[in-house]
Amino acid sequence: TNKAEKCVFCYPRLENGLPQICAETCVGRMRYVGVVLYDMDKVQEMAATKDEQDIYQNTVDLILDPNDPEVIKAAREAGISEAFLKAAKKSPVYKLVKEWGVALPLHPEYRTLPMVWYVPP
Repeated sequence: TNKAEKCVFCYPRLENGLPQICAETCVGRMRYVGVVLYDMDKVQEMAATKDEQDIYQNTVDLILDPNDPEVIKAAREAGISEAFLKAAKKSPVYKLVKEWGVALPLHPEYRTLPMVWYVPP
């Protein structure tokens, strides 16, 4: 219909190597979509967090540094492609979440992956 109905993160575009429409056409360049590497061994622990005050930090702790040689080595051993690793290094998400601490998870109480993060105004 060429109208926005329900966001599906433009997965048909992503599957063809194209950016999402919202990120591509955002006048203020406020929408970014990026790849993050996360520790699958900690997902269960994060999901089982009992104290809601700990959910945010446990969610942040899942995200791994895409420039860390140990992380890169483990990712390669797990079968992560070089293209994916390159995308993770170029992604602004790690910096927004871990380095600058300005991005927040959208509804972390649901403990879902993949994650949507936002930067409050």
